[in-house]
Amino acid sequence: MNKSEITKLIKIKGQLLMLDKILKFKLNKSITTTLRVKKKSWFYRYHLINRPIMPGVLMEESMFQSAVCLLKMNDNNILSELLLVESSSKFYSEISGNNDLKIMTDLYKKNKNLYYFKSKILIKNFIKCKSEFILLKK
Repeated sequence: MNKSEITKLIKIKGQLLMLDKILKFKLNKSITTTLRVKKKSWFYRYHLINRPIMPGVLMEESMFQSAVCLLKMNDNNILSELLLVESSSKFYSEISGNNDLKIMTDLYKKNKNLYYFKSKILIKNFIKCKSEFILLKK
């Protein structure tokens, strides 16, 4: 699935869309997505100007968007009713310059209207960030 198809799926576009492709997915289980960041990416111009790195909240956003893609593929009516209720992230090293991010996200538990995810961002098989988060379907 490409960027325009992802935009149609999760209703996010432009600079706030933090995914480029869906590489693979297993319904109700997992999804692998990608994001290519370039030296000229918009956030490098504004975040830590003397040492431009990708903001952690944008790394988290790419993981959250991956999870929403997975849920949206499972149930097309779910999007407008999702709320992030808890998250915990760990950052292992910065992301700067040109890089291809691989975002791997697993839905490991569902309890009524709560969806529990574990996600990580890798560059060349090195983990840059991990996150656990819960989305609520209202």
